Amino acid sequence: LDPVRVADVEPRLHEALARRCKDLGLEDQTSPELVVQSIASANARLTRLQERWRTRAKASAGQGRILKAITAFSESMRPGLGEAQTAGLIARSHQHLSGRTPVSLVYQTRAEDQWRVVDLTAAADGAATAEIASAHEPPKDQRGRPMSIRDACGPEADLGETVILLTWLAEHVTAAPDLRETGVVALLSPLGPAAALLHGPAKEKPSRRALSASEMAPVVTVWASALGGACQFEGNRRLTEALADMTRALGRTQQQLAAAESMARLGELTAGAAQALN
Repeated sequence: LDPVRVADVEPRLHEALARRCKDLGLEDQTSPELVVQSIASANARLTRLQERWRTRAKASAGQGRILKAITAFSESMRPGLGEAQTAGLIARSHQHLSGRTPVSLVYQTRAEDQWRVVDLTAAADGAATAEIASAHEPPKDQRGRPMSIRDACGPEADLGETVILLTWLAEHVTAAPDLRETGVVALLSPLGPAAALLHGPAKEKPSRRALSASEMAPVVTVWASALGGACQFEGNRRLTEALADMTRALGRTQQQLAAAESMARLGELTAGAAQALN
C-alpha cells in the first residue's frame, strides 16, 4: 500500500465511521459497551447457527436410518412371497426401526371386502412367517355403514372413526395391548390394499429418538407397496388355482359326457341287435 494514500484516507475513514455511528445512535456509547454488545450479538448468532446445525444433523441421521431400513427390507424381499411372509417382514422392519413391538396387521384388499387380521407376535419374536387369522366383518361407522380401513386410517379420518377402529382391533386381535399404549401405522398405497399396523409400546427404553410421521413416510410407502405386491401375487395364485379346478371339473364333465354317449350308443346297438333277432 502507498503510505501517502493511506495517510490521506485514514482521517476521512474515521470521520465516516463517526458519522455512521451517529446515524445509528451509537455516538454516546463507550468502547466497552460496544464490545459487550458485539459479543452478545455474536453469541446469539452462533446459538442460532448451532441450533440449525443440530436440526440438520438430526434430520440427516433420521434419513440415514430410513435408508438403511429400506435397504434391509428390500434385500429381505423375494419374488413370490405371500401375504403372511410379507407381513412378517414388515413387522420386523418396523420393530427394528422404531423399537416398538408389532402386534397385528389388518388389511383389506378392496373397500367392500372383509378385514383380514395377521398375527405378528410370532414374527416379532423372529419366526419365519406370520399366521393369517380368519377374515372378519368390518365394523360399522357412525352412520351404520361398513367401514373401510382406508377411511379409518386415512388423512381425513376423524376421532370417532379412530376410536371405532381401535375398539374393533381390541376385540379381534389376540393379545391386544392397552389402547392407551397402542399405536397405528397406516399403510395406504394408491394401487394396493389399505392396511393398519398395530403396535404396542417398546419393551426397552429406546436409545435413539423416535422418528416423526413425515420421516417414516418413505419406508411406510415401501411397506405398503410390498404388501400390495404380495396381495396381488396371492390373488393371482388363487385365481390360477380356481381356473385349474374349473379346468379339472370341465375335464371330468367331458369324460362323463363321453361315457354317457358311449353307453347311449351301446344301448342303441343292443336294441337294434335284439330287434333283428326277433
